[in-house]
Amino acid sequence: MTTRELIKKAKRIYFAGMCECGERKFDLDCGDNLGYEPIHENMIKQVRPELLNEIKYYDGYGSVV
Repeated sequence: MTTRELIKKAKRIYFAGMCECGERKFDLDCGDNLGYEPIHENMIKQVRPELLNEIKYYDGYGSVV
């Protein structure tokens, strides 16, 4: 599955931290119980910018705030 297909399939995104290049990275929740590499904010903006309006955050214990 390509990165574009993953972003189109995503239901939610979670802030995963900052990349070495200085850009924010996000984990995707596609609802299929699979883990994917974090994706740069720039790629999400190109495919589905509306996802960035509903960013979820992890607390320090692995739960979503």
